[in-house]
Amino acid sequence: MATRLRVTAGKRESMDDAARQRGTTVTVRGLFFNTPARRKFLRAQATETRAAVEVVTLLALSRPDVAFTLTSDDRSLIDVRPTSRPIDRVHALWGPQLAGTLLPIAYREGPLEVRGFAQRPAQAKPAGRKGYVFVRGRPIRDPFILRAAEAGYRSTVAPGDRPSLILFLELPGDAVDVNVHPSKLEVRFRDKFFVEKVVEEAVRAALGPLVAAAPLGAGGSWAGLGAALPAAAPQDLFSSEPPASGTQPLAPLLQVFDSYIVFQTDSGVAIVDQHSAHERVLYERAMRQLTGDGASAQRLLLPLTLEFTAPELEAIDAHRELLRRVGYEVEPFSGRAVVVHTAPNPHPRFDAARCFGELVVDLAGGRFGGLANRLERFAATYACRAAIKAGQHLEPDEMRELVARLLTATLPAHDVHGRPTVVQLPKDELERRFGRS
Repeated sequence: MATRLRVTAGKRESMDDAARQRGTTVTVRGLFFNTPARRKFLRAQATETRAAVEVVTLLALSRPDVAFTLTSDDRSLIDVRPTSRPIDRVHALWGPQLAGTLLPIAYREGPLEVRGFAQRPAQAKPAGRKGYVFVRGRPIRDPFILRAAEAGYRSTVAPGDRPSLILFLELPGDAVDVNVHPSKLEVRFRDKFFVEKVVEEAVRAALGPLVAAAPLGAGGSWAGLGAALPAAAPQDLFSSEPPASGTQPLAPLLQVFDSYIVFQTDSGVAIVDQHSAHERVLYERAMRQLTGDGASAQRLLLPLTLEFTAPELEAIDAHRELLRRVGYEVEPFSGRAVVVHTAPNPHPRFDAARCFGELVVDLAGGRFGGLANRLERFAATYACRAAIKAGQHLEPDEMRELVARLLTATLPAHDVHGRPTVVQLPKDELERRFGRS
């Protein structure tokens, strides 16, 4: 049994019993027959159609257990079936081009639970991002929540890129006021700063595991990487800090093209970009040094005397303390020259003069200007220039330690440009390609 309700000009005309399948159909005809003046406020048909699609999209995202169909001029614009998995609803709405780039968010702190999806940093783009926020199942507009979520990407997204985000916030009713906007499109949180902090932490937690690295093929587990830490690093090759210890040795490592480290995991094959991986390791180390007591530096037997342009000298002077904290002790010499007395030593092939010169050029040119935080901007610039390069041959012990340090990083899956440090080729994908599955 169902009910057919007819309303004309806002007044109920009839209500009758009817038979139909479970669900609801709304049909609107003659929308402006009694308010013709409003018709002139309509925009182009394509614009109004996009607005209607957006409304139904919001409904479909908030209730993946419900089917939605939207047609216009006999053309299907939305047709999604019920599902128990929110990612399937995203796939149905936008296809694998978006769904395949999303990472799940599942985070709780106190009374606030944050669920949803965050886009992998490598797939973030300057335009075309999708940003949706739902509070207690209701879609809202809140740029501050989206900005807090983007803060969770700090040091993993290239400046100017915007990741897609779909966020569902669940919190007690007395913690949010929904009656601050005529259409209830805005809300007021009792503790706005707490909510924004938790949203940022939720996104960062989603990006943290190595599952956030880029996949080659479908699916795959990263459990093998977590168990693949070396028992001990035989040498101190990449940092003055002691490496983390583990219980199992790494599988045999292979360097290909003097740029990538390949090894087997429990569930497939992992490929590490040595420059991106070392860049992530050095960035996190530099941030600790910049906010702490600084790095241990190596006093040069023969100090470096280097010349720079006037803007570059200004950059050196503006960043002198930060340079000291990562290991560079610099003082003016004469004219356009400076003398470098100490330098960091992040790896055996480190070229102190080249790194310092490139670092200063970047600082003067504002290459990392998209990062809002000054320390993060400096650390990212230093890490990019100090890391081992693609094309540099590594010994087995060096590869082993680099992978071990990457696995213990806070955000190991991406470098400071948003590129993946690791890609995976799952075993089942290998078997599929060789016709074994």
